[in-house]
Amino acid sequence: MIFCNKMSVLARYNFLLLYLMFFLFVTSSCFFVDDDRDSQNFVSKSSGHKNFFPEKLVIFNSFNSEIPIEKIKIFYSISGSEVTNYGYPVFTPSTEVATEYIINTSGNDFLPAGVVIDYYYEITDIENNVIVSQSNELEYLDDDFDWKRVTGKGLEIVHHGLSQDQAINLHDKVSKRISPIKKTFLDDQNSFDIKGVLFDSRKESSKAFQYLSDSATKNHLFGGFAYPDYDLFLVSGYNPDVIVHEITHLIIGEAMGSRRAVLPKWLNEGLAMYYQNNGNSWSKESKNFVKRAKIMTLNKMNSLPGKASDVGLFYRKSESVVGYLISKYGIEKIGVLIKYLKTQGDFDSNFYKTYGITIDELEKNWSELILLE
Repeated sequence: MIFCNKMSVLARYNFLLLYLMFFLFVTSSCFFVDDDRDSQNFVSKSSGHKNFFPEKLVIFNSFNSEIPIEKIKIFYSISGSEVTNYGYPVFTPSTEVATEYIINTSGNDFLPAGVVIDYYYEITDIENNVIVSQSNELEYLDDDFDWKRVTGKGLEIVHHGLSQDQAINLHDKVSKRISPIKKTFLDDQNSFDIKGVLFDSRKESSKAFQYLSDSATKNHLFGGFAYPDYDLFLVSGYNPDVIVHEITHLIIGEAMGSRRAVLPKWLNEGLAMYYQNNGNSWSKESKNFVKRAKIMTLNKMNSLPGKASDVGLFYRKSESVVGYLISKYGIEKIGVLIKYLKTQGDFDSNFYKTYGITIDELEKNWSELILLE
């Protein structure tokens, strides 16, 4: 009997403890809810978005609540970025609300096609209860096309103008060419995933590319763009050389990490051009070209020139100088330079530490080699 009485007391104690835990859980003022599932006095009825590519995205949702909703806040991040943005959707406070939030994607707010936007809501009612929704995600692409993709070996290609066999063949070619680039610059090449969106024509890409200037658009100065913050590139057409060029920028950006800005533009573009052309073009420059290139010294090539007419010269000289560096000292040396740069110090001091010469001496040696041939 005593044993049974003790067990009865213990059972009642456990029941009270479980009841208390349940009561605390259901009366909590902040909790996560799945879409389309009741949670106390709240339900998310529907969600979606409307794409006005390339100008803006409109994200909408509707909520019901037994207690009138007073405030709604949307949080969103873009393609794995550590930065979380937030805003306040437009709605009229009530027990039934329909929200609308606009994300501008052009001009100063430009977002490249292919990014994935992850978002969720924080809803507050008039009694100050706070509810946080589960997250949703959407991929930002031009809805006018039926996009397809090929994925593997750390590379995803998104397209709509190729047959499946053509897309697989292109993916294989590019994967083979970027493998040694990853090996040279990345400590862990298998953990870096790249995504690219390919456009079928100049007309399509001019709509999707970021606006730089009337001249750049009119003369089609750029065949693609790389976005290291999102591990993403955009390319007009299906030329594997151009794709390799943009992927090289992403690999170098990944290798440099938060110190990407330390790398001068001539070295970044020079490497991309070198790999684009398989290292075959740098030594073919004429003596006349070297004389013309003197007006654009390496110390003034930390960024792209402002004049569209100078861009071609900038790219040619960058490729030729980088080709000379690799030919004389080996590609491994540039890998060492990148490793120095991503830790500390400025470019000039790390360059001298790696090669034992200054930037001025590099330019002098490069020009003398071509002029003597």
